[in-house]
Amino acid sequence: MQKDILVSTDERGGIAVLTTASPASSHGIPVLRIEAEDVSGDFGPSDLIGEPGNLITAASVVAGWIERPGRTAEEFAAARKFLGQWPEGPQIKAQDEYKRITLRLPFEMWKRMLSLTIESKLAGENETVTDIAIKAIEKELDRREKAGN
Repeated sequence: MQKDILVSTDERGGIAVLTTASPASSHGIPVLRIEAEDVSGDFGPSDLIGEPGNLITAASVVAGWIERPGRTAEEFAAARKFLGQWPEGPQIKAQDEYKRITLRLPFEMWKRMLSLTIESKLAGENETVTDIAIKAIEKELDRREKAGN
């Protein structure tokens, strides 16, 4: 990977990219670089991002991003390398295994879903980000169906 791969931006000019242009990157394996008002740095997959009560792993950010429609083969390859550094964390399927629906979620929504997952685990439940996302997607699809879209 020779160029930065855009993962996310926010309305205040913050940016998250997968990049190998970091001292923390080695052997062509990217890090997640975030430059924003509230957080800045290079992160590995198991690193926590955010503040207490609203923490998310860098792997969750990348795994959520790569599941959105329209990702390229280069983006999948970079995400797979990044996530592969932490076998216990989220991983991605082969690119052709994904079934796509058009449902774009902003970065803040992904952060909120992870926060709900952490709250669930602290409450003794075992809901994952996937469980929460599936519920949200099902609600959205039901809403679209009722609206005739």
